[in-house]
Amino acid sequence: MIKKIPVEELCVGMYVDSIDEKWINTPFLQHQFTVKTSKQVTQIKELGLKYVYIDSDKSHTPDEIYDVVVSHGIEVKIDEPDSQSVPYTQQEIEKYYHDFNLFTHIDRDTLIKGAFVDFSLYLKKDINITILQKYEANDIEITESILSTEGDIVIEKDSRSKYKNYLKDLFITKSLNEPDKFKHISKSIIRENSKILMQELLDDPRCGEKIKECRGSVEEIVDTIEKNGVLIKDLLTINKYDYYTYTHSVNVCVLSIGLALSLGTFTENEIYSLGMGALLHDIGKSSIPIEILNKPSVLNEKEFSIMKQHVLMANKILYGQKLLLKEIYYPVMEHHEKLTGRGYPKGLADNQIHPWGRLVSLIDAYDALTTARPYKKAFSPFEALSVIRQQIDDFDHTFFVNLVTILGSISD
Repeated sequence: MIKKIPVEELCVGMYVDSIDEKWINTPFLQHQFTVKTSKQVTQIKELGLKYVYIDSDKSHTPDEIYDVVVSHGIEVKIDEPDSQSVPYTQQEIEKYYHDFNLFTHIDRDTLIKGAFVDFSLYLKKDINITILQKYEANDIEITESILSTEGDIVIEKDSRSKYKNYLKDLFITKSLNEPDKFKHISKSIIRENSKILMQELLDDPRCGEKIKECRGSVEEIVDTIEKNGVLIKDLLTINKYDYYTYTHSVNVCVLSIGLALSLGTFTENEIYSLGMGALLHDIGKSSIPIEILNKPSVLNEKEFSIMKQHVLMANKILYGQKLLLKEIYYPVMEHHEKLTGRGYPKGLADNQIHPWGRLVSLIDAYDALTTARPYKKAFSPFEALSVIRQQIDDFDHTFFVNLVTILGSISD
């Protein structure tokens, strides 16, 4: 659709259809193009025009910001795309790819000041992972200096069982003795165990036993949310510094279940199917090269075309799991479809998309926007909802309104 807009509203990602200026008087080779940089926006404004004509159907995010936009089905305009590329040496990047899957991200709110752990703590900041506190012979006391560090706290994957034991002990010694002060610990245990399970599953995506365990995680999440209304803050991980597929998967599961329960129109079995599908929605990313999946800068068009294959790969991975109900596949296969038909892999539109696909596509986009990357900051919930609201035609309006309500209750 061709629209006439004030030149002040022009921004990166819009497709310019025409300019009210002679071609020879402009710095552009043609007058039909996608605005890819803020410099182009400035050049158009400097022509002294009051209006430009854009084609909303062709408007999209340029390659410089492909990862933020297309990989999660929502268009985000980054004002200075060139500034988003962080310069790293090839050696640093190769070390990052090697190290990334050797560690597990843990929420620092589970590390209680004065408690002790019997495993080493590491700090991940940008693409660098450094030792924070080395475990040798004596247990490590959690101090204010540890808790005040900036970055993600990670542990070695071999320490995951020790971390789970630490959480159990913490629940016994703290939350039972001081229930009001540490009431969040039980939810933290569910969240962290679910994250570890998803990381293990992504390491071995065809492990039938791990997929069966996912059902138990979903049941715990459903039970916890039902008992606490839709106050689900303690079940969510706030990714301030980087993206982890296993953490994203749990967040999408929690928010999807919370949203579905808030509507009060679905049966218990339907909620479980949705939760399983949401938890497994990105399992196909286990087949994507880490150089693309965790690239510390934005994806180019070729890399994004490979990233899109994770949906089809998920179908191949789960196809042999006979215990999975067909309803579980809707979130997995449709979480990148859009109501406008501009999504992938099939370009479904409107009622062609199952309700579970609609719901998880919304939650997937929201969690992606509120998650940081080495090259972009995390959006606040309000900012993320504002971006989605601007592109509401791609999403289910009823689900969006209820998501706003849920997130409002979380922030109370």
